Amino acid sequence: MPIPVAARKFKVAVSRLRRAAEQGEIRATPPPPHKSHVRLCVHADDVLPWLNSSLTDQSVLSVSRVAAIARVDRSTISLWVKRNSLLCERTPSGRTQIRWGQFKRWVRRAKPERSGRRINLRGRVGDKPTRRVVRHGNGVVYAIVSPVSGNVVYVGQTINLQNRKKQHAKDVASGRHCNKDLASLIKKWGSEGKRPVFKTLSNVTDGTLDRRERFWIAKGRSLGWPLVNIVGHAQRTHSMLWTDEMRQAASLKTRRLFNDSEYRKKNQRHLQRLHARQRMERHIAPLIMWGMKQANERRAKGKSLQYASTQRARAAQRKAKNAQLRDTITAVTINGVALIPLTRGRYAMVDPRDAHRTSMYRWSAQNKGGYWRAKRNGRDDEGRRGDIVLLNRFIAEAGSDVCVTHQNGNQLDCRRSNLCVKPIAMPHAHAA
Repeated sequence: MPIPVAARKFKVAVSRLRRAAEQGEIRATPPPPHKSHVRLCVHADDVLPWLNSSLTDQSVLSVSRVAAIARVDRSTISLWVKRNSLLCERTPSGRTQIRWGQFKRWVRRAKPERSGRRINLRGRVGDKPTRRVVRHGNGVVYAIVSPVSGNVVYVGQTINLQNRKKQHAKDVASGRHCNKDLASLIKKWGSEGKRPVFKTLSNVTDGTLDRRERFWIAKGRSLGWPLVNIVGHAQRTHSMLWTDEMRQAASLKTRRLFNDSEYRKKNQRHLQRLHARQRMERHIAPLIMWGMKQANERRAKGKSLQYASTQRARAAQRKAKNAQLRDTITAVTINGVALIPLTRGRYAMVDPRDAHRTSMYRWSAQNKGGYWRAKRNGRDDEGRRGDIVLLNRFIAEAGSDVCVTHQNGNQLDCRRSNLCVKPIAMPHAHAA
C-alpha cells in the first residue's frame, strides 16, 4: 500500500515511514503504473513488526495507536478500558494512555469468556501472534413454558438467555420468526395479556450444547410435552456438516414433495402469483411512476400559484398598513421647529410651513457615510417603486441639475434656512 495510506492506518508519521522504507528497514516496492503520483509502497505485514521493534515496555501509546497495532476499532480499546480489563493512565487533560508492556501482558493472559465470545484481536502483537479463539458448544438449554397451561412448548439453546428473549420478541413483532407455530402461540398469549415463561433446563460448559438440546427435546417428546420444535436439534446450518446420507435424504424428500399433485398445484399457484406480480411491476409500475410525477407537478404548480396569491395578499396588507401609518404620522412643533418622526428612533427638523406636506409620506433614517439622512422610496405614475427621494431635495424642490447641502453639516436639519442650493458643478462652493 502507498506510504501515506499506511501512515494513516497505523498512526505513524509519513516522514518516519518513508525514511524507514528508504533505509531498508521495511520492504519497499515501486508504485503500480496507475499510481504514478505515489513514490513508494510498503508491505502492510512489515509495518507492525517494525513499529513494535522500536517500542519498550515503558513506551506510552494513545488509544488510536494501540487500536491500530491490535487491528481493532478504537471503541473496542475504550470498552476494555471502561471495563477495567485493560489498565491505563490518565493525563491531567483527561486523555487515555496505555503502557506497551502492560498491553502485551494483558494480551498474553487474556482468555475467552464462557459466553462463547472471542478475543477480538488479529495479527501480531509484540513477538507472539494472538489467536482467534471461538468456543462452540457452551451455553444454556432453555424451555419456553406456556403461561396458560404450564406445559413446555419449545426447547432451544442459546449463549445469552436475556438476549435470546429479546430476539424472540423482536422476530415475532416483525413477522420474521422462523417457527410460525411458536410465533402464533406468543401472539395469542400477548393478546390475552400474558407473556411466555423462559426456564433454564441445563447449563453446558463441556462443549456438548447440541447434544444436550437433542436430549431434552427427545425427553420432552417422550414425556408428552406439546413441543412445536421444527427439528430435533438446533437450526444452525452455518455450523452443520452435511454428509452424503443427509444430502440424499434431503433430495428424496424434495422429490417426494414434487411427486405430490397437491404440492405441485400449490407451488404452481405460487409461481403464477409471483409471475403476475413481476409483470405488474414491469408494465404497470412505469405508469404509476408517470402518474406520481404528474401529480407532483400539479402539486408544485398549485403551490406556486398559492405562493403568488399569498405574496399579493401580503403586499396589499403592507400597503394598507403604510397608509394607516401615514395617517397617524404627525409632526410635532417645538420652539418654531417641526419634528418629523423617522425610523430607528430619529427625527428630522423642518419648517412649520413644510410640516403638512412632509407628513403625507413615511420617511426613514439612513446612515450614509457616517451621517444620518431622511429618505423615502419614490413612486412612478403607475404606483411602482422608483428612485429614492431625499427629504432635503423634497423641501427645496431641487431638480437633477442642482446639489442641496446643509450649512451646519447636519443632514437631518432640513429647514430652509439651513439648506444651500448650488449648481451641480460646484457642490461645495458654500464651504469656501
